[in-house]
Amino acid sequence: MSPELERFIGKRAVRRAVVEAALAANGVFSAEELYLMTRRRLPTIGRATIYRTLRLLCDQEIFREILLNNGVRLFQPADNPRTVFWICEDCSTIRPFPTDEISSTLRKLGEKIGIKAAEVAGEIRFRCERMRLHGACRLAGESEIPT
Repeated sequence: MSPELERFIGKRAVRRAVVEAALAANGVFSAEELYLMTRRRLPTIGRATIYRTLRLLCDQEIFREILLNNGVRLFQPADNPRTVFWICEDCSTIRPFPTDEISSTLRKLGEKIGIKAAEVAGEIRFRCERMRLHGACRLAGESEIPT
């Protein structure tokens, strides 16, 4: 852990458990997901502690909060690349998609019109064709991120 993060944690065992669980998470995570991960290490942890610690981590710019249009709040380390989220309008499935694969194309498009992208992040909303035809979304229940 960085010296800044060690200073942030201090001697607080509860805060250390939350930070270690957050750092162990792969990519983006919700507060609820972090709560469940931390609870495995520290069964007495409360949700309020998770939310307070996440707010402090974001205020210190150690993590960043991502607010999606559907109200879902996600978190990721501030030094991670930005992410684009695919969100199903039918079942609210959320799938993160690293921007590496599309950012170079978007940056080139920006250069053509005389702008330079500072970052690439956002969300893409889609409708499931199978849901329209058969009444069941093929991705339902397969969210990689708890909603």
